[in-house]
Amino acid sequence: MRRACVALLLIVLAPAAWGEEAAEEDAPAREAWAAEKCRIYAEAWARAIDERGTAGLGEEFLLAQQRFLDSGCSGPREVCPRSPQELALADLLSVVAINEGMTGSFLPFACPGRP
Repeated sequence: MRRACVALLLIVLAPAAWGEEAAEEDAPAREAWAAEKCRIYAEAWARAIDERGTAGLGEEFLLAQQRFLDSGCSGPREVCPRSPQELALADLLSVVAINEGMTGSFLPFACPGRP
């Protein structure tokens, strides 16, 4: 009976222990991918601005975008595209991000309080 209890505990608890170890081992890879996503996104942003300029991009949009980049792409997602030019740029950056394997949740675009 005692052996059966020990065996049952091992079966139940072992996957949890292995999961914690795997999560710790994956942490550097997750951090590297986060940095890589930010690098790719920052390059796409810079290239888009170089090619399209800032005509039609509001100060609030530009400042929120810069805050996101300055945070290492981990800050608040509060870049709210409003003008047609801002929406077109957000669409372009979204396509680049998805093509590079990023999830939509990485993107900084959000308009709090807007439906």
